[in-house]
Parts: sequence; structure tokens; C-alpha cells
Amino acid sequence: MEDLAKMLANTLSEYGPIVTIVVSLLLINGFFVWRDFKRENRQQAQLDELHRVHQQTIVPLLTECKEAIAVSKEVIAQNSQIIMRLINRDG
Repeated sequence: MEDLAKMLANTLSEYGPIVTIVVSLLLINGFFVWRDFKRENRQQAQLDELHRVHQQTIVPLLTECKEAIAVSKEVIAQNSQIIMRLINRDG
């Protein structure tokens, strides 16, 4: 931080206030760009982790549920046929 203050003081004394203001704004802008770049990297890592969890955990569970639902529908259809035969036989 002291180096930055010395650099700005030297710039002010050598080139004047306008150049010092421009350099300061460039440094501030550079900081915000760097900070946002770091934030984007963190967010991308979080998204990658969520995607990995989704692919490894949720997708297989949904596949199992889909298969269980298909089997249940088949059993319900068979039971419905049996009930209808019993109703028609006794009816």
C-alpha cells in the first residue's frame, strides 16, 4: 500500500493532478475487474459442483423412480384386470 501511495505521489509531482486522477481511476477500475473476475471464478466452481452433484445423484434417482413408476403402472393395470374379471364373474 505504501508503494502505491508513493507511486501516486510521484505521479502527482511529475505529471500533475489530471494524470494522477486518471492513473488512480485506472487502478480502481483494475481492482474492480480483478475482484469481479475472482467472484466469477468462485461462482463457476460452485455451478460446476452443483452440476456434478446433479449428474451423480439426482439423475440416477430419477431413473430409479421412473422405473418404479413403470412397474407400479403395470401392476395396477394387472390388478384392475383381475378385479374386472372377478366383478364380471360374480355379476
